[in-house]
Amino acid sequence: MSASTVERIMRRRGLLLERSYTAERRALAAARRQAFTEPPERPNQVWQLDISEFETVHGGTWRIAGVADHYAKYEFGWHLATTQAGRDAIAAVELALAEVHALSGHSLAELLPRDDKGR
Repeated sequence: MSASTVERIMRRRGLLLERSYTAERRALAAARRQAFTEPPERPNQVWQLDISEFETVHGGTWRIAGVADHYAKYEFGWHLATTQAGRDAIAAVELALAEVHALSGHSLAELLPRDDKGR
C-alpha cells in the first residue's frame, strides 16, 4: 500500500491530526514560557498540576492527574480516576506532598526557604 493510500484511510477514520495542530501546540508552549517572567531557581518553587484524559477502546474514559516540578523536571505520583473533579486534583497534590516527604524526610513547608523575617 502506498503512503498516500494509508494517509487517506487514516484521514477517513479520523486518525490524523489537523495540519494546524503543531502550530497551535507551539503557540501554547510559547504562552506557557512567557507565564514565568522569572524562571524557577530551585526545586519545589513552581509546581504544575495536569489532568490528561484517555479514552479506552471500549468507550470508557480515564483521567490521570499528576504534579510536576518545573525546575527539577520531576513528575510526582499520579492519581488515576474515572472522574475529573476537585477531589481528584486534591488527591494528586496530596500524592505529590507525600512523595516530597518520602524522598526528603521533610514536609514541603519545611523545605521552602524563609526570608530573614521567617516568611
